[in-house]
Amino acid sequence: MPGVLIVESMAQLGAILAFYSVKQSQDEAIRESLDKYIPLFTGIEDAKFRRPVVPGDTLRIELNVIKQRGTIWRLSGQAFVEDKLAAEAVIQAILQKRT
Repeated sequence: MPGVLIVESMAQLGAILAFYSVKQSQDEAIRESLDKYIPLFTGIEDAKFRRPVVPGDTLRIELNVIKQRGTIWRLSGQAFVEDKLAAEAVIQAILQKRT
């Protein structure tokens, strides 16, 4: 699997994590306006590819929030195959208001 697809998978999972986190917010105004936002991938840092991922491998992706301020998210992502680190990266995203 090309590294760019692994990073894309991390970014998509990050968007789900951000939306889920906001949805669980205690602030009702934020929860009610969630449909007015769209997640945008804004950057990647420190991407490292440790081992190849080949057809038949099961890829497990884990993300942790490094920092979240307002609608800006910074996440640490790791991809594993059989509990061995295959790739890692820091993902940045924002929740942007739809126009």
